[in-house]
Amino acid sequence: MVDADELRRNFKEYINWRNTASNNIAILKSTIKNGRMPAHDHIFTKICEVRVEELSHDNLLCNGIIDLSSDKYQLSENNHIDLMI
Repeated sequence: MVDADELRRNFKEYINWRNTASNNIAILKSTIKNGRMPAHDHIFTKICEVRVEELSHDNLLCNGIIDLSSDKYQLSENNHIDLMI
């Protein structure tokens, strides 16, 4: 088994997942705010409420993925269909 400190020394740059998550979320916000559907406004508002400090590294949003089936976004069936088209 490899020592964790040895692994860290082998990497020249430490990747801060919170910085990456913040960048991914900013890209999503930028993309979504240009949408023309009410669902875009709704999702944009919900994403703006997210605090990166409260997310874990494996949260889909940190990776630039919006889980439209999540209860967090509370999308109606019509809004869900509008976004999928």
